[in-house]
Amino acid sequence: MRRLLLLLLWLTTLVGGVRAGEVEPLPTAHGGVQLEAQGLDGKTVSLREGRGRVTVLVFWSPESMASRKSMGELQRFADMADAREVFFLAISTTGTAESIAAFARARGLTLPLALRQADDLGTLPEQGLPLALLFDQEGRLRQRRVGLIRLRALLEPVRELLK
Repeated sequence: MRRLLLLLLWLTTLVGGVRAGEVEPLPTAHGGVQLEAQGLDGKTVSLREGRGRVTVLVFWSPESMASRKSMGELQRFADMADAREVFFLAISTTGTAESIAAFARARGLTLPLALRQADDLGTLPEQGLPLALLFDQEGRLRQRRVGLIRLRALLEPVRELLK
């Protein structure tokens, strides 16, 4: 859990320090910190799987109203994205694999979901989730978005990176 705390603090610093038009390296680039999460099937999912592709990483929680409202848009994005060009993963910061799977089933969600517990970080602020991070094919941070996610807000920058 201490590694998770350090990783999230590092990601917060990375994301918080990026201004419009700037790019920063993906945590996995050049020997940096490696982010992994547990897929709902129990297998480890790693950001390494996104190398060479545009990467969209979304941190969310079923306890966050904005996250719940964003899930339909995220599902539509996942349905439209070409997995050969885009690596997409939505990581819940709360719950269990079983509770997240039940949440997904109840809403007809089939998008790639994983779990990365943040219990020892205290309560995450409601306005801090969902958090969407968009990285280019070289692993540079291109966009960060906090709060309600709309399909258009994801599609347009991804299409630009795929040109």
